[in-house]
Amino acid sequence: MSARRGRNEEAVRAALDRCTAAAAAHAAVERERIAAARAAIEAGAPKARVAAILGVTRQTLDRWIGAWERTDSYK
Repeated sequence: MSARRGRNEEAVRAALDRCTAAAAAHAAVERERIAAARAAIEAGAPKARVAAILGVTRQTLDRWIGAWERTDSYK
């Protein structure tokens, strides 16, 4: 039973390492998407087209480039 458990722990460790690597890659890609969006907007590309290419809403694009932030709706 302990040998089986050891193999399972190795598999879990390997799977968690893979998740960690995927999370790091995802974060890097997200930073690149935001940088690319900012560069495109600064170059004069239409926001709607940039948002469509990146698969995000215009609101998300505006948040990425700093043109929008949530307001307190209770004031």
